[in-house]
Amino acid sequence: MVFDGAWLVGRVVVLSYRGTPLVSALTQAVPMALVLGDLAYYLRRYRH
Repeated sequence: MVFDGAWLVGRVVVLSYRGTPLVSALTQAVPMALVLGDLAYYLRRYRH
């Protein structure tokens, strides 16, 4: 999850650096963070 968080932060930084408003970058990052969180939860749950 630490890697996913770092990747999301990097993506937001890249998007905002390109001139994309930070708000739209966050609205893209939030659903992606939720999806990644659900994915990690299910992987952790089924692995045990």
